[in-house]
Amino acid sequence: MKVIPKDCSKEEKEKILYEQEVLQKELETYGRTTSVLFSKFKVNFYGSAIKKMADMMINKTPNIAPFSVKISHDSDLFLVPQNDKLCLVYGLNFNQKTDKSLVRVFLQELEDAKRHVKNSIESKFYTDTMKPPIELANVEKNPEKYLGGLVTMSKFKLYKYHQTFS
Repeated sequence: MKVIPKDCSKEEKEKILYEQEVLQKELETYGRTTSVLFSKFKVNFYGSAIKKMADMMINKTPNIAPFSVKISHDSDLFLVPQNDKLCLVYGLNFNQKTDKSLVRVFLQELEDAKRHVKNSIESKFYTDTMKPPIELANVEKNPEKYLGGLVTMSKFKLYKYHQTFS
């Protein structure tokens, strides 16, 4: 922000304040637009990995290896094929009780939704990373690095029509 000189007239001060206000609004608009674009990019980027795995499974590509996608410097999303189903495993890296409680509440909401949705996903929260889910047995060699635990979401049964989403 431009410093308003003490010796300028009232009109000059008002002009400077007006220009600063306009600039502030432009910066806020630019910031919002940029954050929306980054969010869309992130969704498309991670979605493309899931879509690629789903396409390989639907097309019955032989010997599909599980793979991971780096979410952040200390978090990964693992995509694990299981016959005609896709399992997503996410390592959580936090150790605050509040964060763990929020995860439990969120997953409990998913469990409650199962009662109302016919083909809902199956989700589980593993707090003891020394005993990782079987889905990760051949994927992650060091699951204990996820201090907050591991979340699995499976039962993504794949059909030919899933290839049409983008």
